[in-house]
Amino acid sequence: MSYVIIKEVKSINGQTLPVILLDTHSDVMEFDTREEADRMVDILNINSDSGHNYRVKKIGEREEG
Repeated sequence: MSYVIIKEVKSINGQTLPVILLDTHSDVMEFDTREEADRMVDILNINSDSGHNYRVKKIGEREEG
């Protein structure tokens, strides 16, 4: 199973827009294990000074909403 990181960006009108993180080659950044993805999310959330939130999503998992 693979995992991706979703960056939750708040728009001007207050809605949250999900953005999938890309790697340096503009490909979707994928992680082989949940633990790897969780570690990266922890780092990104600690360093986010713009108020964005990051979360892990399993590929193939439906979004609620």
